[in-house]
Amino acid sequence: MFTRKKVATLVALVAIVGLIASCAPPTPEKVVETVVVTKEVPVEVTKEVIVTPVAKPIAEYVLVGPVVHPYCNTVYKAAEKAAEELGVTMYFLTPVDFDATRQLEMIEDVMTWPGVKGIAVHPGDPHAFDSAYDELQAKGIKLVVAGGGCVEENPHYPLCFSTDFYKAGWKAAEHMAELLDHKGKVAIALGWPQDINVVKRANGMADYIKQNEPNMEVLEVVKDMDSPEGSVAGAEYTLSAYPDVDAIIGTCWYCGVGPAAVVEATGRTDVLVVYHSDYEG
Repeated sequence: MFTRKKVATLVALVAIVGLIASCAPPTPEKVVETVVVTKEVPVEVTKEVIVTPVAKPIAEYVLVGPVVHPYCNTVYKAAEKAAEELGVTMYFLTPVDFDATRQLEMIEDVMTWPGVKGIAVHPGDPHAFDSAYDELQAKGIKLVVAGGGCVEENPHYPLCFSTDFYKAGWKAAEHMAELLDHKGKVAIALGWPQDINVVKRANGMADYIKQNEPNMEVLEVVKDMDSPEGSVAGAEYTLSAYPDVDAIIGTCWYCGVGPAAVVEATGRTDVLVVYHSDYEG
């Protein structure tokens, strides 16, 4: 029998390990934000605020992620491995919530640390660090940007690498259309609406369908689904609001986890769930 608690537990089992492992080290001399996943209600994420005065760490390179998230855990592990191979010191920071202002505060704080040579940032907002760029240059700190920060209209970031998020969404929608035999009604599962990375993917999906699939329709772009509880709630809403939906296509990691669990739990075997896949462009 389907219950919200059962579905939430399914999603949480996938999410908890990534969430806990992804927690960033404490922000020096600032409030430390900690994610606590309660045992009673696995998908509830409680935020505690702990004031921890510590000495400024000594690190040559600092990586600043966009949010506590399983994806950021893989980035951190890769950076940690690279730092070990290169024989340099590396520190990792990330806000608990998706918050460009908090990211900027972290960058400004890092600039006061001793011995910092470079900062790598994965921003959701491509202009999040414009105000700090001149000071970074003045201090001789190199800046590398990944993901959504890579936009042609921003000259502040001299070194940037990213997949093409728009093409990723376009390609995912193309594969979905083939699976649906080029007909049907689709809901797009979006993460944080302020995250340019997932917005670009959603735009690519919607544009592909609009331009190439006359027998397909985008019902709605459902927001805030890049969390365990958000993905479950978004999937439940979609199935309730659009009982004739044929597919849910996700733009983010959790955007497919919740819908897959809810579709299975409700026995809606007629609904296709598709994850996005980044396109190397």
